[in-house]
This record gives sequence, C-alpha cells and structure tokens, in this order.
Amino acid sequence: MPMQSVDEAAAMIEQMLDAMMTSEDSYNVATLKKSFCFLTHCERDGVVWRGGWRSVSDRPKRARRAMVRFRLKVAPHMANPFGTMHGGCTATIADTLSSFALLLHCSGEPHEPWTTMGMSQTLSVQYAAPLSIGTWIEVEARTMSVGRAAALLHIDFFALDSRDGKRVTHAATATHTKIDVSKPHAKL
Repeated sequence: MPMQSVDEAAAMIEQMLDAMMTSEDSYNVATLKKSFCFLTHCERDGVVWRGGWRSVSDRPKRARRAMVRFRLKVAPHMANPFGTMHGGCTATIADTLSSFALLLHCSGEPHEPWTTMGMSQTLSVQYAAPLSIGTWIEVEARTMSVGRAAALLHIDFFALDSRDGKRVTHAATATHTKIDVSKPHAKL
C-alpha cells in the first residue's frame, strides 16, 4: 500500500500533537502541556511539507529518510531543581516527538505498518548542554532506517536564540529504536 503524502502526514502529526497537548493528563501530555510545542518542518526523501504538488500527491511505496522538526519552550514543570530541563523530560520528548517521523513511512490506514508509530525498544540520550526554563528549543528527528518490523531514529536538541530564531547550542542527541506494533495480535 502506498504511503500517505507528506502534507497528509504533517496534518496527522499536527492533529495528534494538538490532541496530545489538550487531552487529559498522561505522562507524555503532562510533559508537553504548556510548552507551546509545534511542528515546523516535515520532509521525506527531499519532498518538503507545503512544497507544492509533490508534497500533496507523492505517495511512494517505500521511503529512505524522513525528518520532522518541532519547536517548544522549556516550561517550569520540565525543570530539575537547578532550573534546567530534567534529563527524564528530555528523554520523554525525544521518545514522543521522534515517533512522529514514522508517520512519514506509513499509509495512515489502521493496522498498516508504522501507523501506530511503534513501541520503543531502546532510547539512548547524550546530554551536552543544559536547557534553562524559558529557552526555546528545536527538536529534529530523522529516520535512519525503517523496515517492516524495526526502525532506527536519530534526534537532536538545539537551544534557540528566540521562538523563530537560530540555533545557538547543540544541547543533546539521542538514538531511538522502535518496533512496529500496528498489526493486531494473533489469537492464542
């Protein structure tokens, strides 16, 4: 089955992110709430979100790479006692936001590969610089390899000089391995 277009995947990401940030509390919701998180870039194999006819109509059977970027503000509830983003919060954001990149590798149809964005198998985060409360950050997630059953993603965190500003510090990097769980479980 062909994949959804880049624009369709971006719309799905925005809809899911909005629902996540406005629904009742859960761990992921509580982390992103009041962070003003939003999608800024969505791309698959050189086709960019809102980039013309290809972003609306291109529906390949396979993709090599996909990338999504989000911006958000470090909120007080994300902080450790030192006023910087807690490492566990960074890991939660890496887990949650990188998973959206997998929607660029799926058809968007129920029970098709990667429609559920998979289940985390491993997540490794390397911290390079603190992110203070009030700092705007950019999270960039890229798919490195996506197969039928497993995917490898790479995530980078950058401090920005303002909401719409430039990157000033590379604050963290992460790798995330996911397992596809979109097929219903076989009855035992």
